[in-house]
Amino acid sequence: MNNIKNKKLGLYIHIPFCISKCYYCDFCSYANQNELIIEAYCKAVIKEIMDFRNSDTDYSVDSIYFGGGTPSSIKAEWIGDIMEAIYKKFNVDEGSENTIEINPGTLNESKAGLYKASGFNRVSVGIQSFDDEMLKKIGRIHNKKEAITTINTLSKLNFRNISIDLMFNLPGQNQSMAYDDVEKALSLGLSHLSYYSLKIEENTPFYLMQQKGELKILPDEIERGIYHGAIEIMKKRGMNQYEISNFSIPGYESRHNLKYWNREEYLGFGVSAHSFIEEKRYANVNEVDRYINNVQKSVKEYALFEKLNDKEKLWEYLILGLRKIEGIKIQDLNEMAKGKTEKIFEIFLSLEKKGLVEMNTENIRLTMLGMDLSNMVFVELMD
Repeated sequence: MNNIKNKKLGLYIHIPFCISKCYYCDFCSYANQNELIIEAYCKAVIKEIMDFRNSDTDYSVDSIYFGGGTPSSIKAEWIGDIMEAIYKKFNVDEGSENTIEINPGTLNESKAGLYKASGFNRVSVGIQSFDDEMLKKIGRIHNKKEAITTINTLSKLNFRNISIDLMFNLPGQNQSMAYDDVEKALSLGLSHLSYYSLKIEENTPFYLMQQKGELKILPDEIERGIYHGAIEIMKKRGMNQYEISNFSIPGYESRHNLKYWNREEYLGFGVSAHSFIEEKRYANVNEVDRYINNVQKSVKEYALFEKLNDKEKLWEYLILGLRKIEGIKIQDLNEMAKGKTEKIFEIFLSLEKKGLVEMNTENIRLTMLGMDLSNMVFVELMD
């Protein structure tokens, strides 16, 4: 890796193991794996980190993110060993944002204490709902009581930066149920909330159920109404929306996720983990056994490897940047497009007339309608 002077990198570590796979999940994850596979995998991640070759050390890491899967489903000691390898290999900023994803039902005070001792200062909790029946319907292993206990455990150990994931548009969920989830989440004193509408992905149990007519989700107008109402609830409670699906109290925006939306550089370690360095995007293979075997033999094999051209860079800048509530800066757009913005601004003027974007002399951002129809906006910009 060349020419990384004075850059801040993010690191992503993929832990693909979980207790059971949720009915909506299409992530690279594996349920009920034995300890030998988990141990071999964690050792492979450590080896991949330590074998990483860089020709320049004048850079530092300012965010570390352990995602999954469910990182908290494996022994905390393995998580600690991987973190130790990161700190040995990389120059990690003292104020680095270090996040671990956890699920209720997989955490106790001892494990949380080990995470804190390993250097984690931010926790993302996959709650999804506080309704016990709803949790069963979507295949979660925890209940409302365990979710609240998990948050209280983290607070007791003085984790100040706690984020939770909530989902809406769940099977059988109505507006009142969705808002109850938001209110309960906000009562727990969290600093960040990610709020996602259920999307039915192929190769999931929910997709098969939908194909058979056994699963129904809300009509678009009701689903959008819930989203708008939730935004208002969070706004009144001091949670600022900074991205289509993400809200935080000021100063607690996810530094790591902002790297993705700002097209900043990051490295991924582990099966299926993605990296973005020097306008190259690449990803490790998607099979655990194959990944472990490759690392053991010091073989680099990618499921994806691409060097972005100017058109691809521009399109990424537009679709990722417009996800942020602040939108994109016109000055940055001109630099990215190398001054050739006439056609782009024709598209934006058309989108503005449709009420999908708003522009001033400095910024272009999606309107609320534009956020609702963001896929339509992105398709028009792609043409």
